[in-house]
Amino acid sequence: FIYYPSCISRVFSTDSENQSIIEVIGQIAELAEIKLIIPDKIDNTCCSTPFSSKGYNEPGIDMFERTINILYEASKEGKIPIVVDTSPCTYKFLHPNDGISNEINTKLKKLKFIDIIPFLDSITKDIKHKPLDKEIVVHPTCSTQKMEHAQIMESLAKRCAKKVTIPENSGCCGFAGDRGMIVPQLTINAVKFNKDQLSSEQRKLNGYSSSRMCEIGMSDREQTYTSIALLVRDYLISK
Repeated sequence: FIYYPSCISRVFSTDSENQSIIEVIGQIAELAEIKLIIPDKIDNTCCSTPFSSKGYNEPGIDMFERTINILYEASKEGKIPIVVDTSPCTYKFLHPNDGISNEINTKLKKLKFIDIIPFLDSITKDIKHKPLDKEIVVHPTCSTQKMEHAQIMESLAKRCAKKVTIPENSGCCGFAGDRGMIVPQLTINAVKFNKDQLSSEQRKLNGYSSSRMCEIGMSDREQTYTSIALLVRDYLISK
């Protein structure tokens, strides 16, 4: 597989212990005996959401096309599938803004993007380890729900942990990329809606998601959210 770490994954650690999701996914690949290739020259690339979400359409198109060209070459013109570690970024690659060139659109159609959730689900299906003896909470991102991966995420979580809770109405965390940093009240109110559905004990459980920004938005003094990749890594090294 080609592994495309999102710009968020390259900038933010995945938890309070400064673990990198890139390192965690590398550990998962080693445990699952899978070869992952990170393309060269990706440091100045992204899925373009940071630009297009703010109305910077032309820079967004330029960034998207630059990234697609690199991934097209790295994947041998689409022969190798591409794993993306952040669900909103996967969604963006699958649903680009209007305005990309015909050449890029042709290349894009040949690329196969796989979100982190179905990727992790596929490599753990045949693992016969017992679920970890822990109770967790899972937050499907907006993109996870749009791509209809919420049930896959739940199944993956239940394979890895003994007890899994997903709030009945898992709405948006309100972080919206970086809005939670700029307008924290937005996230505070959105997260309250989610967490009001949890018991006082459930609010102290470890939480898992598939977008670092959503994980930051969902975390508070009582509860910390991290990538579901960490849960899968711990499951794979268990006996």
